[in-house]
Amino acid sequence: MNGMDDFELHCFNTEKIYDWFTSKLEDEVHYYLPFRRTVLTDEFCGNFLITAENPIAVVYSNKMKINVTGTLSVYTSNANTGTYEVQVNRASQPQRNGIQFTQTFSSLNEVRLLLTDPSVTVKGRYCITLHYLLGPPAPICEEVSCYLVDDQERRAGIDSIACEEIGEREELEITLPSGEVTTTYRVTLLKSGCLRIKVRGRECTLPINIKEQVLLCAPPGTIVSCEITDFSCYPQKVIRYSNCWRFDIRVEICQQIQASFPVSIRVPSRLCNPRTSDTLSFFHQKG
Repeated sequence: MNGMDDFELHCFNTEKIYDWFTSKLEDEVHYYLPFRRTVLTDEFCGNFLITAENPIAVVYSNKMKINVTGTLSVYTSNANTGTYEVQVNRASQPQRNGIQFTQTFSSLNEVRLLLTDPSVTVKGRYCITLHYLLGPPAPICEEVSCYLVDDQERRAGIDSIACEEIGEREELEITLPSGEVTTTYRVTLLKSGCLRIKVRGRECTLPINIKEQVLLCAPPGTIVSCEITDFSCYPQKVIRYSNCWRFDIRVEICQQIQASFPVSIRVPSRLCNPRTSDTLSFFHQKG
């Protein structure tokens, strides 16, 4: 027999591909790390003298980028009400008399003593008690590391990321650049896994749950599958709050998404049998 006469029809199970593409998914997860702050107290006193030639005495200015609370006391021996002002944060403070002033402030940034009667000289003494909270210095991005873990919190690879279709598909009609109108489907995919964050000897596991919507040629009955081909994460920014740090972790996932349907096909083919070993020895003998 020659040609196709000795071929028979054989059936094979395979998949018909309706759509297939690769893409890169980017997202951000946030890790909050609390820290303890220490309450510190400072107290200092000094003398002041305000005259017509030097009518303003700045006795305190907050140079730190934190809120400071405190108590201010001013004592004079030769002043009357109306001869000078106590200004806190550039706001004039009411006085019962010119001899003594004491008040506590929830925010203390600057204290000034201002002469209001140039015909007199005012001298005296002030005392300021400051209270402020100090926390440890913020970490830099180089101190932060991240990697994938499994549900047992063991270091894992990209196969630990699950990808599944969720929800209902939405049928859409779109117009191609050629002007042809075609039907496509909006499909929602969910990537889930676990990410381990390490910073300054402290560790925490964060869940990854990223939803993504894609357009596919995926008619009813097709199976949408998603394969993760690469993964990376890195710290992008560290933000300090009053009692914690926030770490912004960038997550990048490379993937290929496919819509397919199982089919059976018939192919003309011929069964092959392996050759015997003596066939090769025959050629050796001929040579």
